[in-house]
Amino acid sequence: MKVYFERRILVGFIVAFAILALLGVYTYRYDKESRVTTMLVAHTNEVLYHIEQLNSTALRLERDLHEFALTGDTAFNSVYKKELLTAAHHAGMLAQLVGDNPAQLRGLDSVRLLGRQKWD
Repeated sequence: MKVYFERRILVGFIVAFAILALLGVYTYRYDKESRVTTMLVAHTNEVLYHIEQLNSTALRLERDLHEFALTGDTAFNSVYKKELLTAAHHAGMLAQLVGDNPAQLRGLDSVRLLGRQKWD
């Protein structure tokens, strides 16, 4: 028993298969780009988190320094040292996260320099 196909049916099948193959390739490439974008967004959010934490720590250090200057209470000394360690931690994390970007490293070095000048 021989099975005969019309040419139109065969051409239609080949075209449909080609379209499905192209959709598969497109989906694969889109998924790959999407994963890269997701990783970059997560990295950016992590950098922004540490910037915000460093800024908050700097504000708390300012507040503690003013409270110490006003009251002279040495209890602020331990809190102050703890906040300095927290600031150093977040600055170190930022240095790791932006280590591949020289412009951002220069900005972080400027922030560190200003922080050290203020601490001195």
